This record gives sequence, structure tokens and C-alpha cells, in this order.
Amino acid sequence: MPPEGNGFDQYKKLILSCLEDGKAEREQIVRELTDLRIAFEGFSQGMSVKAGVWGALAGLLPAVGVLLVMVLKG
Repeated sequence: MPPEGNGFDQYKKLILSCLEDGKAEREQIVRELTDLRIAFEGFSQGMSVKAGVWGALAGLLPAVGVLLVMVLKG
């Protein structure tokens, strides 16, 4: 057995404390990344709907222009 006065117990407590702190920090980072992912997914879905609407409007403009030209000429 190692002698009692070599400081191993204190060193062991320090290492365990650092490991627990690291675990808590890692869990906090995982929570924050999960929140960011959820927020981005919501933003992405909203943007795809808006892009679809704007795309449809942009596709209608030339069609309306062609129809107006055909009506006005004929």
C-alpha cells in the first residue's frame, strides 16, 4: 500500500473533480447544440415555404406578360 502522506488521495480528488466539471460542460454544449438545431430546422422549413411562394409568383409573371401581349395584339 502507498504511504498515506504522498498526496495521491488529493490528486485523485482533483482529477475526479475535473472529470465531473468536463462532463457538466459537455452536457451543456449538447443542450445548446440541440436548441440551435431545433431553431434552424424551424427556420429552414419556413424559408422553404417562402421560397416556394416566391417561385410560383416569379413563374406567373412571365406567363401573365405573354398573355397580355397576346390579348393586346390579337
